[in-house]
Amino acid sequence: MDYSQFDDILSMDDPQFADRLMEALGVRAGDTVEIITPQFEREDGVRPFLPDSWSILHKLSKETLEAIGLRAWDEPDESGQVLMLFPWEWYDYIPNGLLVTDINEETEPFKNGETDDDKRCGVLAYGVKITVIEEQ
Repeated sequence: MDYSQFDDILSMDDPQFADRLMEALGVRAGDTVEIITPQFEREDGVRPFLPDSWSILHKLSKETLEAIGLRAWDEPDESGQVLMLFPWEWYDYIPNGLLVTDINEETEPFKNGETDDDKRCGVLAYGVKITVIEEQ
C-alpha cells in the first residue's frame, strides 16, 4: 500500500469530502468500505427492562425512562424537549413502524433489520422525545 496518499488533509466541511476520502484511500467504484467503531457498554449499572406499552413512552417522566434503561442524549431544549435513547437490548423488541427520533433529529418508522443497531454506552442512536417538566 502506498502510504504517501495519507499525506492529504481533508476537511469534513468540504462538500466533496466523501469523494476525496475515497480517492485518498484508493477505493474504486464497486468497492465496499466498512467503518467499524467501538461498541461501548453501559457504565451506569442500570439493567434495562421492556416497557409494558411502547405507545406511552413519550408520556413518561425522564426519571421513569432512565429507571427502565433509556438515557438522555442532551439537555432539554428551549421548549423542554429531550431525546431519550433506547437501550440496545430493546432492538429486537421495538415494534416495526414505531416512530423513533435519532440523534440527528430525524424521525422515521423503526424497521427491524434495517434501522441501525449500533450502540454507544449501552444505547441505540434513537429513541423518543419527551417534554421534561421542571418541578416547582
